[in-house]
Amino acid sequence: MGRRMRGQAATVLMVVLMVILAACGDSTKNSPDGVATVTVTAGASSQTTSCTDAIPEVTGPFTTSQSGTYFHPEKSTQNGGDSCFGFRVYDGSLGDASGPAGTGSSTGQILVVFVNGSPVVDPRPYVMKTIRVTQWSGDQLDVQLDLRERGIDPESWADVPYRKSGTSVQASIPDQGSRTYITSFGSTGAVPTTSTSSGSTVPLERFRSGNQSAFRSPTGAIVCVSHETSFRCETPNAPHRVSKDLVCGIYPAQYETANSNVFMWRPTGACTTTLQGQWATPHGVLQYSEKVTVPVSGGTLTCSSSTAGFRCVTPDGKGFTVSREGFARI
Repeated sequence: MGRRMRGQAATVLMVVLMVILAACGDSTKNSPDGVATVTVTAGASSQTTSCTDAIPEVTGPFTTSQSGTYFHPEKSTQNGGDSCFGFRVYDGSLGDASGPAGTGSSTGQILVVFVNGSPVVDPRPYVMKTIRVTQWSGDQLDVQLDLRERGIDPESWADVPYRKSGTSVQASIPDQGSRTYITSFGSTGAVPTTSTSSGSTVPLERFRSGNQSAFRSPTGAIVCVSHETSFRCETPNAPHRVSKDLVCGIYPAQYETANSNVFMWRPTGACTTTLQGQWATPHGVLQYSEKVTVPVSGGTLTCSSSTAGFRCVTPDGKGFTVSREGFARI
């Protein structure tokens, strides 16, 4: 009798466990764009890709559309985004498998777009004279392309949005004819230590003189000034071309779009203008891998220093990046 009751109890317990597991298992549904997604409930395990991971570097040489030539990346001049959707703009030069073609080799820039941590070759990464990413979000990059074929030609700019859709990217790039483009990339290397989550935090007081604090990048290309709740960065010797939606509107648009060298933070976001007056005097250097927090209207900005420039963001991730080569709103 005791054994029969114990057997019945074990059977009931097994049924209850099966009902619980069925209720707590994974459920699959279709999202509005038709992509199957898996909802993981409590008690289940899943391997997912974290979009908080930084994007990697890619190492050259890169194979190009011109047989026997390669693009040798020298440095990343701009970067942004994350492992799910990010980008890097590289300086480099054409050459052969052994190295650049020498002092007379053509130089240019390429935009490398990353989706799920891997570089993509569609849309084609054309070698351009200059490339600037002016703004990005979780699914779009706003890019400016200098379409001129030679450095001695007049500037010819095109504004091109790159949009992520699922695991692909779309961009309406003007017809480039036989212009060189990248057909395959080298290996993916380690992520450089330029993330805002790494490095040491230094006190703002280190850069104080009188009623304001001012610091510069190690190269001196960027100087930033904090005064009460106002904050701006300057690139004294590197004016930037920007799109109209990025300007502060202090002066006529043609001056601010063509010659922006002051980058301000406002409660509505970052904007750019051109200097009328004297450049700021820095009182210290924000070294690579260091970061400092400054007060702004409504909260704080944390600025991090890396070889790619300064990245200044609020706690919720809004802000901007600035370097000798470019400016972008986050």
